[in-house]
Amino acid sequence: MKSLNPNKLSGKWLIPVLVLALLIITPWIITGARLLFPPLIPDEPPPVVTIIRPKRQDLIRTIELPGSFRAYEETVLHAKTSGFLESIRVDTGDPVQKGQVLARISSPEVAQHVQQARARYNSAMSEWKATKAQAVLDEKTFERYEAIQNTDPALIAGQEVDLARSRHDASSSRATAFEAQVAGAREAVQEMQALAAYTLIRAPFDGVVTERHVDPGAFIEIGKNVPILTIANSDRLRLHVNVPERDARFIKPGSAVRLQVDALPQEIFTGSITRFASALNSDTRTMLTEIVLPNVSHRILPGMYAHAVLNLETHPKAIVLPAEAVVATKKETYVLVVTGKAKVHKIPVKTGINDGKTVEIVHGLTGNERIIFNNQTDLETGMTVKTKVFGQ
Repeated sequence: MKSLNPNKLSGKWLIPVLVLALLIITPWIITGARLLFPPLIPDEPPPVVTIIRPKRQDLIRTIELPGSFRAYEETVLHAKTSGFLESIRVDTGDPVQKGQVLARISSPEVAQHVQQARARYNSAMSEWKATKAQAVLDEKTFERYEAIQNTDPALIAGQEVDLARSRHDASSSRATAFEAQVAGAREAVQEMQALAAYTLIRAPFDGVVTERHVDPGAFIEIGKNVPILTIANSDRLRLHVNVPERDARFIKPGSAVRLQVDALPQEIFTGSITRFASALNSDTRTMLTEIVLPNVSHRILPGMYAHAVLNLETHPKAIVLPAEAVVATKKETYVLVVTGKAKVHKIPVKTGINDGKTVEIVHGLTGNERIIFNNQTDLETGMTVKTKVFGQ
């Protein structure tokens, strides 16, 4: 049996072992080389951001409230005496003037009372005139008798003088009594005439008939609250709005109000605050406020819907930014600025008036910063950026 030669054995397996070893260690060598000598990757360009400068301007805080117009004056006319509606001279839409007779109530009882009162007055007047004339005659007779007695007592008996005095006193008393009856009768006539005037329905002010409720022949009974006509004056209009509790303290009489009427969307009207309740409604926690609008052209009709924009407070020379430039989260409100080294920097701010388009910055900015206007959520503090001015 032949023995194995160690030298021949090692030479036979040397090459396969070396190849296997290279296959095993080559990946490790490549990985190590990559770690020691990473490939050169070109740097990405910095992101481009749009910047703006804060503005200073007078800022007005407003509130917009809905409401519907009412005529400045409006009333429902009722009769003050019972009777049949004899006539009605106007209809819906007719213009009327103050004092104009609009309708007449036929009330025979009232007419009869007026005639009776006048008859009593005429009778009392006749009696008073007769007794007054007799009192004057008796006065002159007494004065003549008294003068004769003073001149020559022998020419007239003292009894005649006394009788003349008694007749004068009696007739004067009767005249005074009838004069009082005349005064009472005159007052009764005036009362009946006033009652008769209630049969005429007159316009209380200049305006327009907005509704006619009854027709001639209808029986009008006092106490049944039967309306006859509705009159409105819309030369001026009232608009009632409810101001929230937090804004009620800013309401002042005479303040101008911008009005947008839904039926006339292309126009802006101007009214003014005339009065307010000076107290809050306990249910709604709002304050009733009245706005008056001139309406001589009658283009706006009572009942039309409108939005009133009230000026609440003015902040002069306030620092203002577009709403898009301000980032508000649950934890903080801030803006991103670009420093002199083109780095992003976050500045917390406190805001004031915000109308949805512009935001007042109360604290945090001086007004000279370069504010990032867009893509704030993609940026981080310290990041290098390239800037361009908004609008350029």
